[in-house]
Amino acid sequence: MVGLLIASPIFASLAKSFNPFRLIGVGLTVWTVAVLGCGSSFAFWFIVLCRMFVGVGEASFISLAAPFIDDNAPQKQLDRVTATIPNAFKLLSGATFLGAVLCFTAFTLKSLYGFIAIFALGELLVFATQAPVNYVCLHCVKSSLRPLSMAISTVAIHIFGDVPSSPIVGIVQDHINSWRKTALMLTSILFLASAIWFIGIFINSVDRFNNQEETGSESLRTQEQSIVNP
Repeated sequence: MVGLLIASPIFASLAKSFNPFRLIGVGLTVWTVAVLGCGSSFAFWFIVLCRMFVGVGEASFISLAAPFIDDNAPQKQLDRVTATIPNAFKLLSGATFLGAVLCFTAFTLKSLYGFIAIFALGELLVFATQAPVNYVCLHCVKSSLRPLSMAISTVAIHIFGDVPSSPIVGIVQDHINSWRKTALMLTSILFLASAIWFIGIFINSVDRFNNQEETGSESLRTQEQSIVNP
């Protein structure tokens, strides 16, 4: 986690000066060596160090892979669905709400097989939000800031999400001593998240990436006209 949080903004900054694809290759190399180190570790602090470098390797993919795919994916395949920021928020709100309902229902069941089936479907919907989240992160800033946007998103998710939530959930569980109630309380937060995503539908949003391209085209046409008609 430490390596991931520190290295994500660094890779995003380096993308302005170096080829992102090569930076991803560097990250993959670091990740491979670090994983081999974890597998052959002989002491606690050695595996801690290797795990930190695993995070460094993952940071290159988190910060650079999504912008790279957005730049190089065939445009016709990206346009099969009307991709806009408000539509992304609709998907986020709907998937999060349905996932919350299913996960909440799963924790009320006494049947193991029923719990596994419903909880798995709920988790699938909750994690399906990653795609629209990435879309918003990529298109709410100009293209040169997309790697940094992905990096800040990752840092925020961990600092304000899973890092503080784990000890807080542990404290709650120690206090009430009921895993079912603790899980239901934790799942209820997803309803709040769905409501916040829903508000995003009505916020006036601008696709900065498209605007930058249009501005660049208009500027180029103006320069051409000034050359033709001095």
